[in-house]
Amino acid sequence: MSPRRPGGYGKGDGAVMESGNSARSLRVALVSMPWAMFERPSIQLGTLKGFLAGRGAEVVCFHPYLAAAAAIGPAAYRAVCLDGW
Repeated sequence: MSPRRPGGYGKGDGAVMESGNSARSLRVALVSMPWAMFERPSIQLGTLKGFLAGRGAEVVCFHPYLAAAAAIGPAAYRAVCLDGW
């Protein structure tokens, strides 16, 4: 068996981290930060979650932009999202 790179991202590896003689699943948190448009889910997070989960990682997605939109209201949130950098 070939050695794995730190973090378990070697070519062909599953998402497994090795520490000494024990192996454990990689745990990943994906976050879609404000100012994402709240009317559309993040296809990037969904795709990455599926990719990592398919390789054995435990993946959780967080969407704090929904709380931000609720806090300031949909119209204000949308205005900020649509305003250019």
